Amino acid sequence: MLYRFRRSLRKIRFKISKEVLLAHDLKEIPANDSNLPGVIRQITKAELPRLEEVSPNDLNKNLKRLEHSWCYIYEEGGKILGFFWIQLRGDHFFQQSGQYYTLLPNHAAGYHGRVSEEARGKGIYKQLLLQSMRDLQDAGYTRMYGYANINNHGSLKGLARVGFKDISTWGYLEYYKDKFINISPCRFPTQ
Repeated sequence: MLYRFRRSLRKIRFKISKEVLLAHDLKEIPANDSNLPGVIRQITKAELPRLEEVSPNDLNKNLKRLEHSWCYIYEEGGKILGFFWIQLRGDHFFQQSGQYYTLLPNHAAGYHGRVSEEARGKGIYKQLLLQSMRDLQDAGYTRMYGYANINNHGSLKGLARVGFKDISTWGYLEYYKDKFINISPCRFPTQ
């Protein structure tokens, strides 16, 4: 009996990791220094299936997201090469902490940004961030949050380049593929 139990434990993969929460006050947004040939715009409901051009996506989940979020895409030559979601209101779910956080009025959360493999390193993520930040500022938003795994150096570097500052870090235990146990809670701003 004990042998079977120990044997089954070997099959479970555990990983301890950390997420970093960052914030930007949307007062000073860096200038657009890009010469990318494509276009950045908000996606329409009818175009949501095209996000598959970048990475696998759940259409039903994206349709629900669009009710309280904006989704920006970078399109070049008729192909979507990157996207970035901004939640504008409601409860934002941080999967790794397993908790919902209610966004304060005039606060938004950036999440689920992807750039296709062949387009990485061209500054697309940065330009998606900048455009979303300008639009939020124009709409009267005063703060934007972003978060990434501590090992996701590309996202963290991209957020820092446009002026995001670390405000919290939390740990979690990952087991199996997408199951998480919160180890230390994220300190999300309440004012």
